[in-house]
Amino acid sequence: MRGSDVQVRWWTRVEYEQLVEKGVFMPGERVELIDGLLLVGEPLSSAHFSAVRLAELALARAFGDG
Repeated sequence: MRGSDVQVRWWTRVEYEQLVEKGVFMPGERVELIDGLLLVGEPLSSAHFSAVRLAELALARAFGDG
């Protein structure tokens, strides 16, 4: 497929939430809406998950929840 054949569909937050409500994604499927694009996350290894979780906890301590 040539690069010019690829089409991008931008999604709104409301459209994304409707897809979730309708069960379009499988339970546990790692799909995120980032800047209007639906991205499928790769499975995390336990080491990667641990590193992300530790960073999340450190940021929450430094800046508060959220």
